[in-house]
Amino acid sequence: MEMKWWILIGLLATALVGGIAYLLVPVKSETVEQNVIVREEQVNDIVPDSKIVKTLITSEFKFEGENMKAEIIISNIRIHMPRIIFTDENGKNISRIEKFPFYIHFGVGERNTGGYSINILKHEKNIEEKIIYIDAFLKEPGMGEFVTTAFSYPSAALKVIDDLDSGEWTVIVNISRKDGDGYKLTEKIMVE
Repeated sequence: MEMKWWILIGLLATALVGGIAYLLVPVKSETVEQNVIVREEQVNDIVPDSKIVKTLITSEFKFEGENMKAEIIISNIRIHMPRIIFTDENGKNISRIEKFPFYIHFGVGERNTGGYSINILKHEKNIEEKIIYIDAFLKEPGMGEFVTTAFSYPSAALKVIDDLDSGEWTVIVNISRKDGDGYKLTEKIMVE
């Protein structure tokens, strides 16, 4: 056989051995611990392979609220920095709520790769203090996880169906991470 065939066979054998070794090496599983109010059957939908043990939100913020009629939806807005954005049903940014439903979009800004997502864990309102509270979790790619090499903008959105009393409302979004450092976003909006 010619030399080029031996080189080709050597390259193919190396690729085959490398591929088999990659498939046989176990992927390290990471456990995410968090303390949130969810039904046990929902836990794996929110954070796969999770244990609800301790809180990840570093602030001491306590919220006493009631359920709010809202739907969790996929946000179609690219949010370049950690912030909250309000839109109407047509996707137009708004600074005042004149009719319901309206949308609360929030994100943590630009990331260098894919593999990030935000899961809304709970949402509540406090009518007396005019506060909407959203608790969320930022899922980040694990070590060795294959991700896209394009920039990503993890975000989430809540379609608020409840009619809110008129006046200035404060929206507080706590986004926790597995390492304990999270984001606390606050924005005010006027309801007419």
